[in-house]
Amino acid sequence: MKLMKKAGLPASRLMVLAVCILFLVGCLAGFAFLTVHDDHHCADEHCAVCLHIETARKTLRLLQNAALAAVAVGLFLCAGRLPAADVARGSAAVTPVLLKVRMDH
Repeated sequence: MKLMKKAGLPASRLMVLAVCILFLVGCLAGFAFLTVHDDHHCADEHCAVCLHIETARKTLRLLQNAALAAVAVGLFLCAGRLPAADVARGSAAVTPVLLKVRMDH
């Protein structure tokens, strides 16, 4: 608690920052592992290194899909806060009929 008060960050923002840092570390570690073992050739059918390489590839694909989903959700949530959406919900939706204005011409 003292760390959060000293940094001036609310707990939710601190948690989001920690998750982002862990996400980046996981991606970088996976890429580093795949880069180091890029030239791996094995003769055994049950090679542990090949198993780890395949697991790292699947994990990176999963992290990529999670990042794309997070961006899509963020864009969807931000779409409701755009000025065009405010106009559509607010002043543009107010019509003389809704205000019960009588137009005698």
